Amino acid sequence: MQEEDIPDFVFREDIKTRLNKANIHHLEYLAHDDDMRQFLNDLFELVVDDDKKKEREKEGKIPNGMKYFPLTDEAMEELVNLAISAPTASLPRNFISALNEGAVHAARRDSYVIDTQDLTPAQAIFTEGF
Repeated sequence: MQEEDIPDFVFREDIKTRLNKANIHHLEYLAHDDDMRQFLNDLFELVVDDDKKKEREKEGKIPNGMKYFPLTDEAMEELVNLAISAPTASLPRNFISALNEGAVHAARRDSYVIDTQDLTPAQAIFTEGF
């Protein structure tokens, strides 16, 4: 469902007061690759624990100097290309779903890094836009 398809009743005053207007956000599609990279960088800044990352780098479990940790450069490019190929599915929630699925696949490989092989579920996420 796209935002313009949201039923009108969601925007009724009695519903908005229950949700609180501050909790209603109209999301824009991330239409440009720079927007996508910026969103992902901002997300990583929020969720990546720098101390743990540095610790894993010292242990040799994460390559030093990864630009888009936890994504390899190749995985970042693939994720951005998947999103560009499905512009109506390039919403923040789909990026987060793709990253979660990729992290699960990486963990199953006993890796702290999401590689292109871990992004197979992302293809379905951006194709179906669920």
